[in-house]
Amino acid sequence: NSEMYPNAIYNNTVLIGFFMYQRAENQADTATICRFMIDDRFQHKGLEKKALEHILRGLKIQGVKKVVFIINSTNGNAKNLSLSFGFQFTGKMEHGEYYYALKL
Repeated sequence: NSEMYPNAIYNNTVLIGFFMYQRAENQADTATICRFMIDDRFQHKGLEKKALEHILRGLKIQGVKKVVFIINSTNGNAKNLSLSFGFQFTGKMEHGEYYYALKL
């Protein structure tokens, strides 16, 4: 899918995770983060927050004005992380996933 952008997450030279976002041509000012994963070995060390900060900064540089973050309903850590950045629940739920949005 040409609208999907997979990315590795590194801490210095160590691969610690993965994220993927989507940007539709007809809505280039919106990015949807549909995957955000940090390896278990690197969780709870503040790296999730640093990674998301970097991701949001990069998307803003690309001209994104709104970010949607899709979070699995069982992932309380991702939910808390998104809320700490100001994401708000949109009210949309699909296939056990909740949609949160943030204006940049």
